[in-house]
Amino acid sequence: MNYKCPYCNTVHSGIEWDSVTLKEFGIDKINDFSDNDIESIEMSIPGYHYLCPNCGADINISEIKKV
Repeated sequence: MNYKCPYCNTVHSGIEWDSVTLKEFGIDKINDFSDNDIESIEMSIPGYHYLCPNCGADINISEIKKV
């Protein structure tokens, strides 16, 4: 699925959003995890948010739109 950044209006896949964001939290090897593992990791981080792969904006999940 693809998602659009509300700040720079670029569209990226879910894995791109996850990769950039989890790297910020010190998890570099996202390809070693299943989708369920990634979701579990995200849910275990208090105040989890996403970083745009293009502009680096710190974005709440509710601000990101599916496209």
